[in-house]
Amino acid sequence: MEALSMVLQMAFEPGDGSIFLMTSVFFGLATGRLSYLWLAVLLAVGVDLLIPGVLQVADGYSFAQAKAEVISRVSDSGGTGALLRTIGYFASISLIILLKKGLGSN
Repeated sequence: MEALSMVLQMAFEPGDGSIFLMTSVFFGLATGRLSYLWLAVLLAVGVDLLIPGVLQVADGYSFAQAKAEVISRVSDSGGTGALLRTIGYFASISLIILLKKGLGSN
């Protein structure tokens, strides 16, 4: 259980869980087939990595400060967090697409 806690701490900063869930649900419901899964995962990871910068620009920070924040966020985890979130997006979007197919709504 301690290993799972360590992995979650590397992959998610406080507040990232809600971003992860909303992004997964949006792209999972928007994706119609499993053949588009790779595109949905790439878009979800891109949105996940850029949301803090977009929120900072919306709060009045300069673009340079927001860009530095996004780069520092990725470099803090050494890319491991982004990789773990990518795997998480793959799993969660796959489950949502399969659930949609199982329920018969395509």
